[in-house]
Amino acid sequence: MNNAPEVVVLVNVVGGNSRLTFRQGRFLISSIDLEINNTRNYVWPVYLECVAGGTQGNALGGTPFSFNFLLTSLEDNLQLTARYDWIKCNKDFNGYYITDYGNQLFNSFETVLLNNPDVISKISHHSYHFE
Repeated sequence: MNNAPEVVVLVNVVGGNSRLTFRQGRFLISSIDLEINNTRNYVWPVYLECVAGGTQGNALGGTPFSFNFLLTSLEDNLQLTARYDWIKCNKDFNGYYITDYGNQLFNSFETVLLNNPDVISKISHHSYHFE
């Protein structure tokens, strides 16, 4: 999926609630691809289907919350009304984008998948190998 949108998901806590930052770029296998296909700052409209879960440092706590977000710029933010420990987007790997979560979110995903795998759809379990 070279040149496909890549969405970075960052989670911060602001005022006791989760504030999400979504950043998009292009997925490139190598820097050579950037030289060949140089369309800088190209912005895709990326429809994100997400689920958030965990609470107060407990990846298994709380009730999961599903939400949708349309990313139409290189970076945008979304303030949630509660604090969540993990965010999983690209439900069932249906989106035409790759998601980058970072190590902290992957550690929470591992806890959820090992202890309460039904919170995240079966198809999404397999998408972690590609994201």
